Amino acid sequence: MHSSSPSGSTSQYGEAVHVPLVKSPSLRVPKLVQVPPDIHPFQTRSRHTCAYSYFKQERIIGLENKRRSTLATNDARRLAVLQRHEHKREEQRLELERLKRLQQEEQERMRKEQLRKVAPGFDPSVGALLPKKFGATASAGASTSSLMLPPPPPAAAPQRDVVADLVDQLAALDVAH
Repeated sequence: MHSSSPSGSTSQYGEAVHVPLVKSPSLRVPKLVQVPPDIHPFQTRSRHTCAYSYFKQERIIGLENKRRSTLATNDARRLAVLQRHEHKREEQRLELERLKRLQQEEQERMRKEQLRKVAPGFDPSVGALLPKKFGATASAGASTSSLMLPPPPPAAAPQRDVVADLVDQLAALDVAH
């Protein structure tokens, strides 16, 4: 089985050397790659390939540290500016709320003044005004005319309560006995 090939060596495929090959159109042999003359070839000696200049590393680490400190400084400045703007917005919001409250109070005061001009002594927090009769024996015509009159001036002494009168009368009875 072993026969010599035309090159003089024996191979297990020696007999197949004389069999014609069928070439497939889908198969092709790639072109040989030509290296441009300006590319420096890789050196085969390990002494030259393992040489690393560490002085570049110190320079790059120094630049990186400087860049990071600059970025941190810029971030701190931006944060301070944002905090100032936020503080200023908060102050403006509080001032706007205060001005709105003052405007509402002024409107309420003006409304109360207008109501007092129409109805003297009117207080909106108390509620609606109720007519009062001046005398118990007043006739119907007199009561309607008294409704149109302004309220009487306040008395010098406050009126006494019914319960207070009863307590005084009971005390007088106790003293008499």
